[in-house]
Amino acid sequence: MIFDLQINILKNIFGIKNVLEIKQAEHGLINMVLIITTDNGKFILKQHTNQDKQSIVYTHYIIKHANQQGIPTPLPIKYNNSEDIYVCNNTFYTLFPFIEGLHPQTNPFFKNEIIDMAKMLSNIHKLLKKTKIEFSRPYNWNINLTSTFERIKYLEMKIVIKDDFDRYALNYLKEQRSYLINISSDNLLNINKLPKQLIHGDYQSTNILIRNRMIVAILDWDLSIFSPPIFEVIRFINLNLKFSYFESCLFLKTYFEDNKISMHKLKKLVKLYSIFEATDLWRHENAYIKGNEKIRCLFEPSGYISIEQKWSKLFN
Repeated sequence: MIFDLQINILKNIFGIKNVLEIKQAEHGLINMVLIITTDNGKFILKQHTNQDKQSIVYTHYIIKHANQQGIPTPLPIKYNNSEDIYVCNNTFYTLFPFIEGLHPQTNPFFKNEIIDMAKMLSNIHKLLKKTKIEFSRPYNWNINLTSTFERIKYLEMKIVIKDDFDRYALNYLKEQRSYLINISSDNLLNINKLPKQLIHGDYQSTNILIRNRMIVAILDWDLSIFSPPIFEVIRFINLNLKFSYFESCLFLKTYFEDNKISMHKLKKLVKLYSIFEATDLWRHENAYIKGNEKIRCLFEPSGYISIEQKWSKLFN
């Protein structure tokens, strides 16, 4: 891949000269992330192809606030002494320092890394709980199942079967509808009533860097919203720990070390997150409306299994 445009932006806008190498990072399903090597160090150039400027402005605002609270997160690099978002050909670019470190090892995780990640998430939630910010990313917590079913029907019509991933995606929608069809309106109201605070929004191993057995950076705050913090805990267990019994129990025990919670209450919160997660159609919308082909790999042959079902299988 030729990066002439990106090299010009680095040189002429951000003042980064003598670029030795540019390579695309393995992660980054939504935006292109480039690792820049120069004779003066390394940088990260993010190419925001699927975000508007206001969303990036909000993300940078949260990053700066998190950094001020002592959360290890790198700050965007400014140009012209004040700007940190550059636009070219309707695409936005941002530059960050490269942080040396490795993502936590997965399959399996090391025990000490699970403990450290749980402690870090607990600390992030504690620090952000006291947050008072001037504006927030809009998010509608009033879940309307009728509207969700209409969106599912629309997405089913948008999917053209070309390969197995398309079949998996279509099956996901069918199974999500089957799960949601029996959900009571009381549970929807309960989700809306849950206390909410600022969270990272995408806390997972690919956004965590470790060096010398310490977490040195929390990356990618693009999905930061006001949400029930427990939702982020359950999301991590689902995405990273795959509801593995030992790892999940250790993570929960460490996270709730200073704020005990009963399994009965936790089960109720899991059910609410399960409903919320089942109504989230971002994968389908990105893949089949916005045309992001990379998202299709997230649909697996095993099909859609609700968070509630995974939890019940683990702890019952």
